[in-house]
Amino acid sequence: MKLNIHFGMGHNKVLSNLYKRPFTVRNPNTNKDVKFESVEHAYQSLKGGKFDEVTYSNPRWKQGGVKIRGKFKTDIKTSIPLMRKLMAKSFKQNPTALAALKATGRAEFTHSPDKTIWAKEFPKILSDLRRNL
Repeated sequence: MKLNIHFGMGHNKVLSNLYKRPFTVRNPNTNKDVKFESVEHAYQSLKGGKFDEVTYSNPRWKQGGVKIRGKFKTDIKTSIPLMRKLMAKSFKQNPTALAALKATGRAEFTHSPDKTIWAKEFPKILSDLRRNL
């Protein structure tokens, strides 16, 4: 069975990185924990290898389900490990979301109609986390 995860299409939103699932992660600039509203919030704020205060502080993150591009460019070598780390922290700190992930059983995840690297990598990370958390 295939299970598509896509917030904008309303497919299994609770497992989406856009879903409002607050969690904390260490700010590499200050070495202090910072609260993020979603995995996407954390990813866009941290993807350049340093903390992007402008992206982080955008009040639209509070509403959930938003994607605001950070000002720093994405480095493909660090992007996927960063996303894996952020998704793992988010699920570990949100037991209800982790239970929803585990409840998918052996379903094959998809991320359609995405055409970026995340069409392949996002489902792979979800599957790995389901198996290992």
